[in-house]
Amino acid sequence: MFSSKYIQIRKERSIEQRLASIWLDACSELEIPCILIYQSNWTAYISVNLKFLPEALIDLLPDMNLEAKLLCIQQKYSNQGAGYCMHNEMYHTFDAIPKELAAEAAAEIYDTIMLPAFRKTSLCQEEQSMTA
Repeated sequence: MFSSKYIQIRKERSIEQRLASIWLDACSELEIPCILIYQSNWTAYISVNLKFLPEALIDLLPDMNLEAKLLCIQQKYSNQGAGYCMHNEMYHTFDAIPKELAAEAAAEIYDTIMLPAFRKTSLCQEEQSMTA
């Protein structure tokens, strides 16, 4: 599936693995997060690399409470927080996301990172506050 926010790769198809490096180059040129969805039979693993973001946005990351927002997304889509990992400020992963929800989760991750000037909370946090 094509999206300007992420790409999906099926683990069992080695030719699709090459797309990851092409997408990484594209993200570098576009200065956007490099979001990859690795699909297995029932679940997906999402990796998020932020090293290509513009410096102005990188400077905002510490004030965005990004880790908490991304953990909220993991909990929303997998009903658990254990699959989220912030390896460092520039690399995050999400595990055990149901395959059918992975694209939606990846789009929400992208929006949470790229729209900090317009929104102080993630979509996930806004939905939780509306239901509380």
